[in-house]
Amino acid sequence: MKTTAERIREVCKELCETLAAKNSNYGDTAGESPFFVPWLEPETAILVRMSDKVSRLRSLLTKENDKVGEPLRDTLMDLAGYSVLLAIELDRKEESD
Repeated sequence: MKTTAERIREVCKELCETLAAKNSNYGDTAGESPFFVPWLEPETAILVRMSDKVSRLRSLLTKENDKVGEPLRDTLMDLAGYSVLLAIELDRKEESD
């Protein structure tokens, strides 16, 4: 049986690989280019997406309107991914100041 620390490392590695692949597929979402919506500040755009995922999480946990069929784990990983992207964006902004 794996320890919690081993499981943390596995999930974080999976998250890292998924984020890197999505970044490659969809463009540099936490880089110099605008994040999703050019008229929003990148931090705001990321928070909007995080809010969408929190709403989805609530729906999945309460079984309301679950028409998408997205697994709970996928929603949690997406939320974690957006948290990482927001941290990157905040670091980028601090470096440019």
